[in-house]
Amino acid sequence: MERLSLKIRLIRAVLAIGERILELTPGADWLRVHHYRLSSEKIPQGFDSFRFVVLSDIHAHRFKPHQEPLLEKIRALSPEVILCAGDWVRENYEGRDADTIRHLAAELVKIAPTYSILGNHEPRLDQMDELVKDLEKAGIRVLQDESILLGREGTGDQLVLTGLYPAYENDFYGSLRDSGIGDKLRGEYGKVMEDLPDRQSFQIVLAHRPELFPLYAELGMDLVFSGHAHGGLLRLPGGRRLLAPDQGLFPVYTHGTYSSEGTTMVVSEGLGGPRIGIRPELIDVTLISKQKG
Repeated sequence: MERLSLKIRLIRAVLAIGERILELTPGADWLRVHHYRLSSEKIPQGFDSFRFVVLSDIHAHRFKPHQEPLLEKIRALSPEVILCAGDWVRENYEGRDADTIRHLAAELVKIAPTYSILGNHEPRLDQMDELVKDLEKAGIRVLQDESILLGREGTGDQLVLTGLYPAYENDFYGSLRDSGIGDKLRGEYGKVMEDLPDRQSFQIVLAHRPELFPLYAELGMDLVFSGHAHGGLLRLPGGRRLLAPDQGLFPVYTHGTYSSEGTTMVVSEGLGGPRIGIRPELIDVTLISKQKG
C-alpha cells in the first residue's frame, strides 16, 4: 500500500508539472461542451426543458483573455441556472488566483442565478471563510450541507437543490466500507433531509466526490453532479483513465453518467487542474419531464 501511494504521488507530481506546461500550450483552453438530456417521472411538467450549466474544478484556471472563452460558451447556452460543483481554488486564495476567482464569480451571476458547493480544496484553506464571503458578495449562493427550493418563472412547480459539504479527508484508495465515510455521509445527509423543504420533489444534489456514488444511490438521491476526478487525469489507449483522487489507479467514476437504483450521477471532467489530453469541459443539462398531464 505504501509503495502504491508513492507511485500515485509521483504520477500526480508529474501531472501537476504538466498542468503548468499546458497553460502555455496552444489549444489548452479549447473548451468542450457536453450536452445531456435527463428525464424522470419525478421532474414536474413546469420544469420540462429546464436548462442549466454545471461547472466543476475551476482551480483558478484563467481562460485568456479575462475568462471570455469560458463566459462566451456559457452565455451561448442560455442557462436558467448555473451550478458549480466545487474546487474553485488550487492551493491558496490570494493574489492572482483570488482575483481570477472574484472576476469569474462576478461575471457568472450576470448570466444566470448561480449556486455552488465547496470542493476538497477549499476546506484546506486558511482563507476559506474569505472565499465563501467573496462568492456570496458576488451573488453566488454557497450551499454547505443544506437544501433550497428552486422555482421556475411562470410555473408553480419547484425542485430541490442540495449542496453537500465534502468533509471527507481520508485519502483512501480501498474499500468504501472500510473507510468510515459511509457513516459520516449518512449522518450528514440525514440532517440535511430533516430540513428538506419538500421530500417528494425531484432533488438535484451537488456532491463534489464521485467515488461515493454507491452511497449516493443507497441514500436515494435523484440526480447528482460531481467533479474531483479531472477526467482521470490522463486518457489511456482504449479510453481507460489513469488516476483519480480517492480512487487510485484505473478509476471507475471519472466522466459521463452513472446510474443505479434510480440515482443518476453526472461527473464533470472539470475546467482546470492537472490533466493531460483531456480538454476542459462544461456540462449543459436539459431536464425532460415524463409526467403525464
